[in-house]
Order: sequence, then structure tokens, then C-alpha cells
Amino acid sequence: MSLSWEDRIRLQIDDEEAERLASTPDIAEGFLEEATSGIQWQLDFLRDPNPRKALFGERRGGKTTAMAIAAIYKALSTPYARIIYIGLTRDAVKRVMYNEVLSRLIRHHDLPASLRGNDEMC
Repeated sequence: MSLSWEDRIRLQIDDEEAERLASTPDIAEGFLEEATSGIQWQLDFLRDPNPRKALFGERRGGKTTAMAIAAIYKALSTPYARIIYIGLTRDAVKRVMYNEVLSRLIRHHDLPASLRGNDEMC
């Protein structure tokens, strides 16, 4: 069976991505440790292997930041990951998660990411 040109390119990209991830220090783990330093409950919550978790806390307690850290950690540790964050309204998500939390985390931790449009981080 012969592979198409597109399939060969996809395989080459996958191989290069796997090689890049294997040859670089674990960016995701370093980010997680740095982003949660001093806030043990966030690290414990994010390291919990259970796929179904609930987070309850007081106002301004760091819940949104914990979710942003979890999303960035997943994106850094899983090539081609797509992460969705859902809030009460699109405007609320844009105002809190996108404009405040994600932009702050990108700047503070010098992440290889950029905010695009009004609702996407790459």
C-alpha cells in the first residue's frame, strides 16, 4: 500500500513533533511547578489523576487561574490538543479568562503561545 503525499507529510510532522518533545526538557511540568508555586491546593488539584473533578471555592480564590493552568498544562503536554473552556456567557469568558488570566500567564511565564482573535490561544 502506497501512502499519499499528504499522509507522508503528516507522518513526517508527527515524527518531528515527537522528536522535538523527546529532546527538550519537559516544558509542561516546569510550567505547572512554576505556575502553582506557593499554592499547594492548586498543584494537588491539578495533579489528581481523577478525570472527573469539581472545584468549589470562595470568590477571587484562584479557581479560574487553576483552570487556565490546567488548560495550558494539557496543551503543552499533548501535541495538537484542543481545549475548550465554557463559562456562563461568551463575554464573561472573554473578559475573565482570555483578557485577564491567559494573557497574564503567557506574559508571566514567557509561554510559547499567542492569543488570537477574541477567543483562541495557540
